[in-house]
Order: sequence, then C-alpha cells, then structure tokens
Amino acid sequence: MKSTHYWREVVAEFWGTLFLVLLGNGSVASAKLSQGADEGWFAVGYGIGVTVGVLIALNTSGGHINPAVTVALAVTGKFPWKKVPGFVLAQFLGGFVSGPLLYMTCHGIIEKVEEGSDRTERTRGIFATYPADGVGIWEGFADQVIGTFILCSTILALADSKKGPFVKGMLPFLVGLTVTGIILSFGFVAGAGINPARDFGPRVFTAIVGYEDVFSAGDYFFWIPLVGPFVGAIAAALLFPSCFGFEPSTADSD
Repeated sequence: MKSTHYWREVVAEFWGTLFLVLLGNGSVASAKLSQGADEGWFAVGYGIGVTVGVLIALNTSGGHINPAVTVALAVTGKFPWKKVPGFVLAQFLGGFVSGPLLYMTCHGIIEKVEEGSDRTERTRGIFATYPADGVGIWEGFADQVIGTFILCSTILALADSKKGPFVKGMLPFLVGLTVTGIILSFGFVAGAGINPARDFGPRVFTAIVGYEDVFSAGDYFFWIPLVGPFVGAIAAALLFPSCFGFEPSTADSD
C-alpha cells in the first residue's frame, strides 16, 4: 500500500462524504425550516448529494462515501481490508464536519424556529435520523437493513467486472438515483439513514451544541442507523454474488 496514494484516497473519502451529508442535510434543513416545503425534497437532496460525493471521490478512492459500502466491497474481495479503517474514519469525520458547516449557515433560522436558545426535537432532525411515531426498534432496524441491502446490491451490480464503460461512467448518477428511491420508499419510517457516517457524525455534533436527547430519543434509537447499515451491507455482499453471478475482482495491493 503506497502511503501517498492511500492518504489521497482517505482525503477523497472525507471530502466526498462531507459534500454528501452537507447537501443532503441541507435539503432537510430547507424543508424543515421553510414553511410549506415538501419533505419529499429530502430524497432529491440526498440523491444529488450522493451523486456529487461520488463524483468528487470516484477517480481517487472509488467514491464509497459510506462505511457500509466500504465493508461490503471488502467482504466481496473488491477492496483490501487493510484500507478499511482509514476509509471508515475519514467518512465518519466528513459526516461530523458537515454538522458545524450547516449549523453555521442556518443558525439564525434555527434560533427563530426554536424561539430561544434551547435545542429541541423541532430542529434536531435536520442533522440526524429519528423514528416516526409508532416505529419500534425492530421496525427501525429492518428499515436500515433493507435499505442498505438495496443500496449495496445496486453498487455491487454496477461494480461487476462485466459491466461496460457506459454503465461505469453513469455510476454516480445511478447510485444517487438509487438513494433517492430508497428514501422515497422508506424515509417515512426513520429517515432511511443507510449510511452510518451520515447519521452518527452529525448526531455527535448536535450533542455538542446542546440538542436534547440525541442518543436516548426513540428508546435509544441512535445505534440502529449505526449498526443496521453494516448488517444490510454484509448481507448484500454475501448473497448478491451467489444469486446474480457477480464475479468479484481481486482487491489490489496498493
């Protein structure tokens, strides 16, 4: 593993994830803080965020921008395990840094909505996912597992060595479109996080700036968007090759 190239990959994952979460959560902020905005724009904003994030990082690191995707690719042999820790750390850090950047841009509007200095459930959903009323632990967990399974299955299909250059060139758009579809279909349950870095990093930031119950809300829901996507990703990595004839390439040694 060449040190200089590896660190460029890590930095690319940081920036790609940062742009993904900043654009995605920015669309959530626009909907929540603007009167009459359609919350369906969450899905569009996140789809665009994913497309931009993958485009930024694709040629340098492969554009994983999601710890669950990195693990899925490693399980299939398309990505070396020795690179996983650095990629995952960069992705979580990128997600975290998106928090203060977004908060800085909409701080005044948040103050107005909150009607004071307290930070409550009225705006905390801008930064992290929370379950809808009536959603239990196992429903939330299934939401994360199924959504990430769909995402990683799509990515593994696009990464198949038999796919032509046209499909590979369309990869950022196709992955973004997939994320849009997942959020439109499952977002009403618990936000369809499907990316541990997208949820946990900004959630930690909200705890730092004083938001209430960010870890205890929803019967300690926070662990579900952190763990569930990895379960869905590993399931996709184990089942997809045998079901669809996917031929994983050997991970490079750089």
